[in-house]
Order: sequence, then C-alpha cells, then structure tokens
Amino acid sequence: MTRDRLSSRGVKGVTPSEEMLSTSHARSRAFGIRSDIKRPKRGLSSGDLPHLLKKEKALLEKAAQVITPFYYSGELREHLYILTDRELTILNIYADQDFFSQCTLVGMERGISLTEESCGTNAFSLAKMANHMIVLGGSDHYAELFDDWWSVAGPIRDLKRRIAGYLGLILPHGMKSESAIGLLKTLIDAMEIRGVEGDTLYPKTKINKHRREFAPSLMDQIGEIEEDQKRLLKVLTKREQEILPFLLQRWTSQEIAEELHLSVSTIRKHRQNIYQKTRVRSIQELLTAFASKNTTK
Repeated sequence: MTRDRLSSRGVKGVTPSEEMLSTSHARSRAFGIRSDIKRPKRGLSSGDLPHLLKKEKALLEKAAQVITPFYYSGELREHLYILTDRELTILNIYADQDFFSQCTLVGMERGISLTEESCGTNAFSLAKMANHMIVLGGSDHYAELFDDWWSVAGPIRDLKRRIAGYLGLILPHGMKSESAIGLLKTLIDAMEIRGVEGDTLYPKTKINKHRREFAPSLMDQIGEIEEDQKRLLKVLTKREQEILPFLLQRWTSQEIAEELHLSVSTIRKHRQNIYQKTRVRSIQELLTAFASKNTTK
C-alpha cells in the first residue's frame, strides 16, 4: 500500500519516517505480537480501571468539554476520538454507536493499552516515541485489525510542557482527511490551554497568560468560517466580538470578567446579547454554529 504523505499548515513532522516504522515493526515482532491478532493483548483489570479514571478525572473532564462541541457539529460524527493517559491506556472513546460498536469488536475499549507490547505499531505508540503528532494509515499499522483505519494522534501537555496524555482521531473504512490533522491540533491546543477546577493539570494562577495568547488565534480561526457565519459576526459589537472567543472556549462568565476586568453582570449581559444576535439559545448551539469550519475537506 502507498504510504499516506500528509501534512497540515502549522503541523510539522506528522508522518513517520521509514526508519521509525521499520524499527517499531521490529519491536512489535520482538514483543511477540502477531500481525493477525484479533484484539490488543494488554489492558487493566476491571478492578484497576475505576482507580485510573478517578486519577485522570481532570483530563477526562477537559476532553469532554473540548471534544463534544466538535463531535456534534455534523460530519464530525464520522470521526472517532480516543483519549489515553501518558502510558497509552485508553481513558475514553468518543464515537457514535455504529463506530463504537466497530471498536468493541476489535477490543478497543476503556482500560485497553495501545502500546507496541499490546497491539504493535500504531499512531499512539509512535506519537509517544516521537514526542509529537503522528499520522498513520492502512498497512503502516502493524496489526491487520487496524488496516482500514486512518489515524492521527498527539501528546497533550501541561503548562510545564510535560505530557499528561494523548488524544487521537480515527477515520474508518480507509477514509482520509488532511483537515483532520488540523482539527486534532485545534482540540489538543484547546485542552492544553483551558483549565478546570479541582485536580487541575494547569494551576489557575498560571493560566491567564496562556489564555490571553490563545484568544486572538481563536478569532483568526473564526475568520475562516462560512460567509453566513461571518455575517453573524458583523452584527456583534466590538466588545461582543472580544468576548466571543472566550465563550467558544467555554470560559465561565466569572473567568471572562476577571480576564477583561469587567463585572460578571456585564459579561452575562454581553453573553445574552451574543446569543440573541446569533440566534442561538445555549452555549452548545453557539459552539455548533462556529464549529462547521472544521468540517471542510
């Protein structure tokens, strides 16, 4: 099979070299992995999984906040998202029922390991090895059970640039979409920057500087959406346009108020005005309205 030589603007080094692939395949053979395995060989026991999920609660909550708006934006239902911890143990799978059923048939479920020792060469194992995003398609996977999957996976880092986990995006049945690379990068960037309360990956006292750097880039992305959505932006005031990217990153009114040095009641009023002018009734509808830019092929 011809290897997928894909790239994406702003994403470097996503395709593994021939040497990296051959080395990984050799390790897979050395681990005793057969190319015709029916399911991954390693995973947590049913007793250990709840402890891991509790430990990674902050990462799981962050992923749900970021992935859900993209998943519900239409064509992205054809995508499957897999979240793992730093050791490549699956924490969650985000997919519609049909795609999820395909995963369970090949043993892909929470608690399963995606290391080479478990299922051979895959995008997650190579991303961990390379320390950056990796794209893998077709027979570049070691195990035949992944032959019909086009995959891209990359590390999620905390503010100290330590790896906290990995996120991957899978397309079924040999589908390929270069835009998926940029989408995954957008999702990972959002997860790395947005903080959550409780057991946070990113201390709240250190997050504002990074948020300020991200908000303008998000507005740049909004400039790439469809014409009808650009018209929606034009009806917003300058202040509402300033607040919009924070809403799209699911900041609370309190957080936005602190960042922009405004009162919470003022932010709530602007939020309501944005909803009315863009003809949405909730934050979920707002997220969906401005997520369609990621469905372009």
